[in-house]
Amino acid sequence: MHAAIRAVIFDLGQVLLAYDEHLVFRAIEGLGPRRSPYEVFGDPLAWALQDLAEAGGITPAGMVVQLNRVFGLEIPEAAWASAWAAGCTGPVPGMLELLARLEPRTTVGVLSNTVPWHWASGLAQIPPLRRWEHCFLSYELGCRKPGERIYRLTLEGLGLPAEQVVFIDDRPENIRGARAVGMHGVLFEGSAALEHALASLGV
Repeated sequence: MHAAIRAVIFDLGQVLLAYDEHLVFRAIEGLGPRRSPYEVFGDPLAWALQDLAEAGGITPAGMVVQLNRVFGLEIPEAAWASAWAAGCTGPVPGMLELLARLEPRTTVGVLSNTVPWHWASGLAQIPPLRRWEHCFLSYELGCRKPGERIYRLTLEGLGLPAEQVVFIDDRPENIRGARAVGMHGVLFEGSAALEHALASLGV
């Protein structure tokens, strides 16, 4: 028998908030860069900047400096924030309804590898986030999934043992990280499948 579940924690992108990176690339193209975003982000080193930002290793202002250098632009942070947010296209189907059923029954929260620009989009497009007490954001915590530390910090913040927490993510490696510390991990495959998985855990 499972321990009683007292918290359900969600990833943000592609679990609560739909995201399409190609819309970001098109938005960058609209800024008039000297290099194509498809070329730039075809280089793994370009993603290293995103990873660094998610881990809190570079501020948004620092990202602007680097992005302007890479793309040959001289534009302010607001323009880059808008381009980054272009990929966020609203709630994943069925998830707002699922959250409305969950919130009265259990603690809910978010654990996300994210940057301030994407988090602002989440707050704007997923209204429940604005009232959640438990929002564990990689850029604030200084570490990323699937590293063990971010899951430990999440458990500390919740004040719960791992076996009483369910974590939902669309990436298998992040589910493995959650399970490694004793959480229940559910791979996200749509709202209907998730509701069934949660019911099987007694949620």
